[in-house]
Amino acid sequence: MLTLLAASILAIPPATSYTLIPDSSDDIKAAVNQTVEHMSFITRPIARGRLNKTNPLPRHMQVTRTNDTIAVAFDDGNPIITPLNGDTVPWRSSLMHEDYQAHAERAGDTTAQIIVAPDGERKNEYVFTDNGSRLELRVTISSHRLPRSLTYTLRFKRDA
Repeated sequence: MLTLLAASILAIPPATSYTLIPDSSDDIKAAVNQTVEHMSFITRPIARGRLNKTNPLPRHMQVTRTNDTIAVAFDDGNPIITPLNGDTVPWRSSLMHEDYQAHAERAGDTTAQIIVAPDGERKNEYVFTDNGSRLELRVTISSHRLPRSLTYTLRFKRDA
């Protein structure tokens, strides 16, 4: 797996900034509402509030690849830096000020960073197209506390 991950990750530009394409991206708040709609009236607002807080709409992304890591930062947040060999590393969220575990995975043309918390998991899948000039971010958040996973897709274009 290491060789496949390391070889295919080279398709990712070494250091690139991206800007959100709002008209081509999903509405995160609508996705959150759809995820929590079947929860009880007691737990629904709690879940909605936490999901909205942990899923703000990022306007910019910075992606940096080295020979052995991929680092992704959203807006002014702490970058998620994961080794390409799949090892798990600690990461501190600048949104929640909590510590999590993160690792990278690779499947086909998709590179993912998985962030694991005690109550669930976030998977950020990155698909680079048009020689790195476009980036599609597919987010999936799953938790035993949610009736279904929260999923949404955001699209970005490389800054000039």
